[in-house]
Amino acid sequence: MLQELPKISVITVCLNAEKVIGKTIKSVLGQSYSNLEYIVIDGGSADETKEIVRTFGGKINCFVSEKDSGIYDAMNKGIRNATGDLLIFLNAGDYYISSNVLSYAISKMRLNRADVFFARFIWEDISRHDIVLSDHASTQFDWDLKRSNFPHPATFYKRTIFDRIGDFNVTYKILGDYEWNTKALIKHRIAFQYINIIIAFFSTDGMSNDNRNKKLIEAETNKIANQYFQPLWLFDFLLKYSHSNFSKKLIAKVFSKRLNRI
Repeated sequence: MLQELPKISVITVCLNAEKVIGKTIKSVLGQSYSNLEYIVIDGGSADETKEIVRTFGGKINCFVSEKDSGIYDAMNKGIRNATGDLLIFLNAGDYYISSNVLSYAISKMRLNRADVFFARFIWEDISRHDIVLSDHASTQFDWDLKRSNFPHPATFYKRTIFDRIGDFNVTYKILGDYEWNTKALIKHRIAFQYINIIIAFFSTDGMSNDNRNKKLIEAETNKIANQYFQPLWLFDFLLKYSHSNFSKKLIAKVFSKRLNRI
């Protein structure tokens, strides 16, 4: 069981992020939660990112700047350097919406019953001129996870769970966190809790929203689907017909693979 006030390790990975890194760092250092560790992993930026990070001095507990093989290699470095009970990843450009948000999240967690905690986040959809709020409140079945991922800016992981499941798979360039989530929740049946609280603003300037990466995203999505969602035709059927509560209840009687949600 975790201590009453568990230590949180916030991990920021970045590369050439001079325009946005300062706002991200300030949102972490401005948190009211007292038992906090902050780790920044830089991929060897060629701009002023490193200099900006260093202006915060000892307020950042661990700063690593060196070449890596991609975002998940950097996130794994963050895991290895973390000493907290709970880990959360806040990438450059993302920021917490309130100085009290980590304290609020902890107060809602049932730490003795779950190992992964998903909350909510917002992002700006420029194409639709809209602000979007994530909602996974109804997530109960494994086909729900096939419908959408739980992005890491609003996800807390117990550090010990990485010892059991392993780190992020660095062969994935964009969807490594999605692959880890599906592996943990579907293959290993890891217990998770959904927390109805908005944690962060999620920047849509990353690789996953770059049109140039559409083919790679499709390839990685198909790879994950073929590995964890079998038989695939059944999952596709469930996604098509399981939108209403009535159809969900009906399908669940036949295909009742519930996620280990508490």
